Amino acid sequence: MTGLLSALSGAPASRALFAHDGAAITAGDIRAAARAAIARIARGQGPIFLHTESAALLAAGLMAAANLGRPVAVLPHAQPAYLAEVGAGPGSLLTDQPTDDGVAPSLALGAGGDAVLDIDPAADPEMIFFTSGSTGAPKQAPKRLSQIDAEARYWMEWFGDRAGLVAGSVSHQHIYGLIFRIAVPVMSGWVSTDRQAFSWEQFAAELGPRSVAVTSPAHLTRIPPGLDLTGGPPAFVLSSGQALPLAGALAADQLFGAPPIEILGSTETGGVATRQRRDDAEPWTPIPGVRLDLDAEGVLSVGSPFAGAATQRMGDRAEILSDGRFRLLARADRVVKVEGKRVSLARVEAALAALPDVAEAAALALGGEGAETLAAVVALKSEGEADLARLGAFRFSRALRKRLSDQLEPAERPKRWRFVRELPVNTQGKRVLSDLQRLFETPNV
Repeated sequence: MTGLLSALSGAPASRALFAHDGAAITAGDIRAAARAAIARIARGQGPIFLHTESAALLAAGLMAAANLGRPVAVLPHAQPAYLAEVGAGPGSLLTDQPTDDGVAPSLALGAGGDAVLDIDPAADPEMIFFTSGSTGAPKQAPKRLSQIDAEARYWMEWFGDRAGLVAGSVSHQHIYGLIFRIAVPVMSGWVSTDRQAFSWEQFAAELGPRSVAVTSPAHLTRIPPGLDLTGGPPAFVLSSGQALPLAGALAADQLFGAPPIEILGSTETGGVATRQRRDDAEPWTPIPGVRLDLDAEGVLSVGSPFAGAATQRMGDRAEILSDGRFRLLARADRVVKVEGKRVSLARVEAALAALPDVAEAAALALGGEGAETLAAVVALKSEGEADLARLGAFRFSRALRKRLSDQLEPAERPKRWRFVRELPVNTQGKRVLSDLQRLFETPNV
């Protein structure tokens, strides 16, 4: 069956696979970029590290790595300190951005003409993704390209002939974006937008009746009032990365005419389940072939056709219903010890979010083991911002602690606070522990 590599190498050179600023990026353009990258990259056995702003150039980098028979490490970003942390040296990095020392990009698009690039039909390169572990340090999550191909085929069958264009507000550097912004459209013969849309105005202008909108809760909860869908609503709206708050699902339902299709999964498992909801009672429906189980602690484990033979522990407690669907409960791995007491960060966040001044909150523990201090990063509603301006951060945080006293024990009430306009999230709409910790590096409250 056709996979991503064979679709890239076998498509007619003139076929448009991506689009940017009204111009087509063809299969020939991508193959020409891959051939040029092969000539630039250092020979070796280790992984080739990929980071691009262009989805088409990530495809080119993947082709180059497969031609050389090397693993591919897909990086969430390419800051110098991060590159050093994951071991991405100059001779193993393919990027479409100039480096800090002025070295030209190692990936670039040019006129492809009739460029061809032979790739072993049996090639199944190892793909390495980086996720944030519980400590915030990068954690490797290996996959095989064949697993990504298998998931893309499932969604291609699911979409059928109802779509022909993909637009995304999420990065293609994450497995969710790579599957839906690169693998599915290339393997289907559709066109995909080459760059991630950062504003809703740009995103809406790219959508139309036969399009798939690939987005996340971070974007769906920030739809601007009066947004104009000039080309009409998309055929499908997808959301993944974390659970979509009900308010975001309802706002999207009103704008697009249907609730988003939420996809539950992880880098390790691939897609696990879906749901579309107009109320909080809607459970998750497992994707066909996914096997569910609960361990002794009630934590969900899954066996996925997109993850090989291994069973993966999801880290969420769950309730499996009699019809095979399930509901997620609190995370099992977000418990810390503060002042000798076990504190559920999810419980603290829920209590904060219930306060009338608070729009959204994230709780975390600061300090080393045995000396943890509970902290909170809080985005406020307009009333809360007014109170913060009137009282100042110190007095306002003390007022919040007092309001929490009816529900939380002293150890469960944050002692350190940061007030922000929006909670920091990565390009997939996920909170990253290291980003939250960074807010506390300078003295404040």
